[in-house]
Amino acid sequence: MQVIKIGSEEALVMFDSGGNIHLLQGDLGKLQNLELPTPKPGTLVIVRGGDIETQYGTYRFFLQPTPDGSYKEIIAQGIPQVMGLFHQCNLGIVNNELRNTQFAYETLPVSVGGGPAQLLLGMKDLLLHPVPIFMLPSRIGVYWSPFRDIHGSSICYGGPHYTLNTNGNASTMVMFAQMIEQ
Repeated sequence: MQVIKIGSEEALVMFDSGGNIHLLQGDLGKLQNLELPTPKPGTLVIVRGGDIETQYGTYRFFLQPTPDGSYKEIIAQGIPQVMGLFHQCNLGIVNNELRNTQFAYETLPVSVGGGPAQLLLGMKDLLLHPVPIFMLPSRIGVYWSPFRDIHGSSICYGGPHYTLNTNGNASTMVMFAQMIEQ
């Protein structure tokens, strides 16, 4: 996860290797007046059965410049709620562990979480997903993201760490398998 800017708003982004589409919190799309090439809502089919009416159309927007200066086009289905609440995790201890390795001068993320994920980037475009760099001794994965967070860091973490689990667990709303046109 990373906290990035979408328009003028800070947004928590979740990278989902199990999802095959991108999802955007519809209210964020409306608030930022994002392009809506397909205003008609759709239906999402859930892996474990059932479906969800999206209540929003499909949004098109470009995410911030990547470290190489390019912009990434995102086409995401609007939906009322992308994911449940992710408690804020201070990354100080993990950052200290990383600084004791090879990233002494790299800008690092300060924290992650603090609200619901507002953008889910699925496997629709793997170039949008962070790339693994290595694993810390504590078993936390260190990843290079194609995006810079609100503090200017392209580093993000993945995996269990005792400091990341002190505030509770994130709740997942649903898992999606496919989009059905209406």
